[in-house]
Amino acid sequence: MKKNVSPFRLREALELAYPVLGLWYEEEIPANAATVIEGKTRAAARGCALFLVSLAFKGCVVAFTPESGICPGVAKGLGLRPNSRESFPGGREALFRYMADGNVTSPDGVAEADRLRAEGYREKTVKEYLEGEGFKKDCDLAAEYHSASFPSLEPETDVVVVRPIVPEDIERPPKVAMMLADALQMSALVMLVNFARPGLDNVRIPLVPGCSSLAAIPLLESRMETPRAVIGMVDLAARRHMGRILKRKYLSMSLPWQLYMEMERNVDSSFLSRSFWKNMLRWTRAVPASQFLQVSEQYRYTKISILIIMDKLSDWNIIMHYWIK
Repeated sequence: MKKNVSPFRLREALELAYPVLGLWYEEEIPANAATVIEGKTRAAARGCALFLVSLAFKGCVVAFTPESGICPGVAKGLGLRPNSRESFPGGREALFRYMADGNVTSPDGVAEADRLRAEGYREKTVKEYLEGEGFKKDCDLAAEYHSASFPSLEPETDVVVVRPIVPEDIERPPKVAMMLADALQMSALVMLVNFARPGLDNVRIPLVPGCSSLAAIPLLESRMETPRAVIGMVDLAARRHMGRILKRKYLSMSLPWQLYMEMERNVDSSFLSRSFWKNMLRWTRAVPASQFLQVSEQYRYTKISILIIMDKLSDWNIIMHYWIK
């Protein structure tokens, strides 16, 4: 009997460490979903809603509502609420100061920080509110950034569900696909997005919050005649909340479902099926340190050792440490 072939083979071809996620609008929260409701935790969820995305990349079903998380931008970034900046503590001006040089010199900002502290916000959060992020040089540039950011996204329902995709999802596909990729895998993804499309701008890297790069921007792209893929998680503030998964290694790529399926269909006809790509994967696979030590002892202090070790290990820090020693 012929074995059923999964319609999703991109993860295997790229050797992605984490599953491909899908995003759906739903009418209600699934019974098995981890979520955050009105700041209270359920199913081990806590803090920024991006913590839930980490759970999804580990195989869980997670759900978001307009009340999810403590960050006022989460509902907008996940396509659950029209774009508005008045919900930021202290309003628009406080947001612009926060993005630039902070609220510590503003009497209104200091008063808002005292209110946040009284409401039980962590001292670390209050301190950051006062110090600011330093992502823009001044408030004028911060204001210009927000005025030029993406348009409002009207939600379809009040619940967004994110989970790993499965073959059965072909019948009821998600709106967006999300992946985490290292530098080599991201290079391959960018090439694959452009494989069957003309032009040079089929991938974009917008300066937006992490949750927006995962959901809102790809959702907006899905409405375009020629949708693009979105490289994301370049938001340093957001990376903290997915640090255990992202480390210093991964960025995200999110894209409208129709574009993702186009890439899936091109796996066999593209470079991913060639020996060129398979050899690249083989050459760059990490080798356990114990195996490296065996090789380095065998060829210790000979000129040929560095060539042999280079073929067996991609971690240059370890290579240079033992070579110099």
